[in-house]
Amino acid sequence: MLGNKSKKIKLTLFLFVIGALIALNFSNDIITVIADTIDNDAVQTQPITEFSKFKPGVISKRGKYKSPDGKAILIVEDNYRIIKLKGTTEEIGYNYGYMLAAEIRNLYFNYIHASLGKAYPMFAENVKKFEFDKDFMTEIESVMKGFNKALPLEQRTFKLNDGESRVFGKTDILIGNLLSDVFCSSFSAWGDARKDKDCIVARNLDYYIDRKSSILESHLITVYMPDKGKKWVNIGFTGFLGSLTAMNEDGVCGFVHNSNKYQTSDKDKYIPRGFLFRNVIETSTNKTTPADIEATFDKNASLTGNNFLAVFKAKVEKEKLKSDDKIAGVLEYDGYKKHKDGRATLRSPSDNKSLPMIENGDHKLECTNAIITTNHYLKRNDFVKYSNSVKRYMNIKKMLSEASEDNDVTVAESLAIMNEVGHDQTLHTTIIEPDKMLLHLYFAEPGKGAFKCKERLFKFADLTKFE
Repeated sequence: MLGNKSKKIKLTLFLFVIGALIALNFSNDIITVIADTIDNDAVQTQPITEFSKFKPGVISKRGKYKSPDGKAILIVEDNYRIIKLKGTTEEIGYNYGYMLAAEIRNLYFNYIHASLGKAYPMFAENVKKFEFDKDFMTEIESVMKGFNKALPLEQRTFKLNDGESRVFGKTDILIGNLLSDVFCSSFSAWGDARKDKDCIVARNLDYYIDRKSSILESHLITVYMPDKGKKWVNIGFTGFLGSLTAMNEDGVCGFVHNSNKYQTSDKDKYIPRGFLFRNVIETSTNKTTPADIEATFDKNASLTGNNFLAVFKAKVEKEKLKSDDKIAGVLEYDGYKKHKDGRATLRSPSDNKSLPMIENGDHKLECTNAIITTNHYLKRNDFVKYSNSVKRYMNIKKMLSEASEDNDVTVAESLAIMNEVGHDQTLHTTIIEPDKMLLHLYFAEPGKGAFKCKERLFKFADLTKFE
């Protein structure tokens, strides 16, 4: 059971305006609890066994396709895609761009460019204020090489509201990967709330769904299997190379979401948060702790306010539970390095009993086997930027407490909580069981939030099979 009765600038202004244009309310809610067994009514995804001939530059129909060099596999299902990538950074990037060229074009031309409109030149100029890791830039450049190979010049040319023709290039990919620096959200719990003591994480990723539903045609599971480094799985959409929702081979999970912030004290060299969070997933092990991640964030400049939920397997060797503060933590992170904690403040489960009262909402939890995160800080400051953030937090707290009364919060109960705090702009819902290495995924359909859609159940081991 969880507890007794409960469970500087112009650029900043510019990004805020763009966020208002693109994101109605980018909120994701995550719940982590000690995991349960697979629900009997879960739908096991059946793989497509036969390969079809791949046609570059064309949106692929349902089927399975292999890249010319044999180092990438694209699986197209009814409303989502899986791309499996192995090899060097250059090979991974090239095959991503080549195999998904038509899908990237569709999303950028109909969604991102359409949303930016006349603001495009300003955004393109402000890309220069961000700093990309050398390996990430190599991957992006390789993506463009594959993209250019798959599509003829006329299909790579677009017009914005000013009527000027432009050729899609690296700057466009960079812009698309900086949009995550405008919005984000999440929450979590574990301990005696589950019969088998395993960990479970549930999340809503709320995002602007355009009238043409272009983004609903872009659901993507990316499986990275690099020659050097960890295998990991990213849940997002085509063309976004950073991390929003992810798990690596050690069961380390990361979930990004918007939050309040202080006025950044950093002038430039901002780190695109999707890539910083991706770096955490790529480098963290089962020995990494939330405190280690705090130290990493503190070194990196940020323009926006973030709550980053880091979740680890609940058990170590011999089925022994880790201490609560090593299972999960929320990094309240922004660019204000003058704060007494630096750029990042770690909120741990051990802080639960001292959390503040905000907007008449008592945020305390009388337990240390849970941590709830929506769109506001609870430790770094108590300002609330998103009007419904406190309400969602309180709904999660109430429902999670009720679900834990029998000491067994289920996947179905976790999904019900996501249903309560979600809406029709919820792009994907994920429920991850890192101890079991299971991913329960739900992808939005036209007129339906993700949590109301069909469950897709994946084993991490199956996703990382190159077949």
